[in-house]
Amino acid sequence: MNRIGPVPNCVTLDTVINGYGEVGNGLKAFSLFDEMIKMGHHPSHYTYGNLLKGLCQGGHFKAAVKFLRNLQVAIILLDEMISNNVLPDRYTYANLLAGLCRKGKMVAAMLLFEKAMERSFSPNHVMYTCLIDGLFKAGQPKTAAYFFEEMLKKGINPDTVVLNVIIDGYSRIGCIEKVNNYFSTMKGGSLCPCLATYNILLRGYSKQQDIPRCFATYNTFIRKGFVPNELTCHSLIHGLCESSVLDIAVKILRNMVMEGTAVDKHTFDMLITKCSSNGEMGKAFDLLNTMNSLGILPDGDTYGSILKRHQQDI
Repeated sequence: MNRIGPVPNCVTLDTVINGYGEVGNGLKAFSLFDEMIKMGHHPSHYTYGNLLKGLCQGGHFKAAVKFLRNLQVAIILLDEMISNNVLPDRYTYANLLAGLCRKGKMVAAMLLFEKAMERSFSPNHVMYTCLIDGLFKAGQPKTAAYFFEEMLKKGINPDTVVLNVIIDGYSRIGCIEKVNNYFSTMKGGSLCPCLATYNILLRGYSKQQDIPRCFATYNTFIRKGFVPNELTCHSLIHGLCESSVLDIAVKILRNMVMEGTAVDKHTFDMLITKCSSNGEMGKAFDLLNTMNSLGILPDGDTYGSILKRHQQDI
């Protein structure tokens, strides 16, 4: 880097390392970190935070820091920071927690969380959100609920993001009553449901094949001025397909296409498969033509269900 001009200072190097961290390129971030040390610069907590972000977002724990093992990644890096008189901040802890949770390393994430508490460091709502989300995705809803209660006891007010995480977590395991309770909590407070909230609800009701609630949620969604996206469309069509109301599913999809709503290939494939398996080949071919007109290219998965039905009819 210093070959192309003046020798960069700590601020410049931190900025570049942060850039690599943002795109999850932990390997380049560590390479630049090595140069930084050779130049005699002392890394700050921002440097370490950006390095950790690169490692965590890119998932390169083993490749970038070869001497660290799975559960030691967070702890050893923190100890190294402290031995260099650099105290980790919320930014650093949050990046570590997010990375560990994303990799499903919940034991390490909870150890890190406890270590932060031991150092009299007060976790913020971002750290709690990372941990709660990771626990739900790891199939530990009771532990997730415990940490949410701890968050409330510490006087940390939940925001829309953490409530979305909880609603999504309970939705995925079919606890619709809890989903509705937390949604009511969100509406009853000062928080406003967002696009993600309604998509989570729609997906949950769709999985339960609760079509009346699907449409009620969708209508509320539209009335509030939200614009449906690919996930909205897929969730609604999925519920209709599973409830075997294909005529309505096809009609809804066509209306969405005419209104300019984004419909992805996965949704078309799902509906074509359902139509084909029910022997409604006219609908299947109409959907195939619609795909082509939208520039969505069919592939083996798309044609597979049509060919399978054709072979059955021979």
